[in-house]
Amino acid sequence: MPEGTSPPPLDPHKATKTDPAVGFLWFDGILEGPVGDRDMLRHSTNRLDAIGIVGTNLEIEGGKFSILLDDRSRKMSATSQRDRQRFVDLVEEVVSLSSDPMRVESTLRCTEIQGATAQETLFAVAGGKIQKISRTRKATNEDYVRKPRPTSVMGQEFESPKSRKIFVATLVAFCAVAVAWQFGVIDKAMAPAANEIVIKQDTFGSLLAVDIKKNWGIYSVTLSRGQDFPQSMSQFMAKVAAAPTMKEAAMFGAVARGETIYVRLVDENEDVLFEKGLSMKPLLLDRDGEVTVLVPGMRVAQSLHLALAPMPRQK
Repeated sequence: MPEGTSPPPLDPHKATKTDPAVGFLWFDGILEGPVGDRDMLRHSTNRLDAIGIVGTNLEIEGGKFSILLDDRSRKMSATSQRDRQRFVDLVEEVVSLSSDPMRVESTLRCTEIQGATAQETLFAVAGGKIQKISRTRKATNEDYVRKPRPTSVMGQEFESPKSRKIFVATLVAFCAVAVAWQFGVIDKAMAPAANEIVIKQDTFGSLLAVDIKKNWGIYSVTLSRGQDFPQSMSQFMAKVAAAPTMKEAAMFGAVARGETIYVRLVDENEDVLFEKGLSMKPLLLDRDGEVTVLVPGMRVAQSLHLALAPMPRQK
C-alpha cells in the first residue's frame, strides 16, 4: 500500500470465514517532545484517556514530555469511528501544545485484527500535524494471542461445560504466553532484535557511526562522527574534490554543510517502512555531537539505510 495513505477502516461487524469472532485492536508507542503549557498538556492527556479506547501515561521530565500508550487489546466493536477520530484530534491537540510542535516525535501505532487480516496504522508527526500511515498484512498467530479474553466465565456465553473447558484451556495458554512474554521469550513488539537489523550506509562508509538499540519494540538510532570524519572544513573540501563519483562528493558536501541525512527502515523487498530526516549540524558543532531518532519496530523490518534524499512519494 502506498506510504501516506489510509485504507478504509476495517468493519468490526463484518464476518469472516477464518474466524468471525476475531475483531480486536491495540495501541502502542510513545509521543514525546518539548513541553509547553503543562496544565493544558495534563488536561488534554486526561481527555485522551477518557475516550476509553486506550490508556495513557504522561511523564514530564525537565523540558520534555512523553506520553506512553498502554497496549491492552480491546474489542473493535467497542470502539466507534467517532472515538478514533477523537483520538487523532486530541493527539494533534497535544502536539500543538508543545513549545515547538516541529520537534514532537511519535511512534504511536494502532493494530487492528479482523479475521485473517491485520491493519497497522502509524500516527506520525509531520510539520506539527498527525499523518496516518497504514498498511495491511496477513494476521499471525502472535496477533491472535492478543485477542481479548472475556472478563467472566459466569455469563451465558460460558454456561455449557464445553464452553468452559475451551475458555479455561485458552486462559491457561494465555497465561503461559504472558509468562513467556514477561521473561522475554516473546518479543513485545514482534520486531527483530537490534543486532539483527542490517545497517547499510551506502557511500557514507566510515564517515558516520551508526548505533541502534531496541527498547519496548522501538529502535533508537543514533548517528555520530565515524573514524574517517574530517577534523576541519578544509579536510572536508579536500574529500569533496577527491571524491571518485558525484554521489560521494554530494555525500561529503551534505555532511560538511550540516544538511539532512535520511534514515530508513526497510523490509526484505526494499519497501520503506519508516523514514526520517536528521540534521548533521550537531556533528559539526561538537566532536561528541550526535543525533538520535526513534524508529517504530516492525516485524518485517530487515535493514536500516542512510540516504542523501528522501524516498520519492508514490503517486
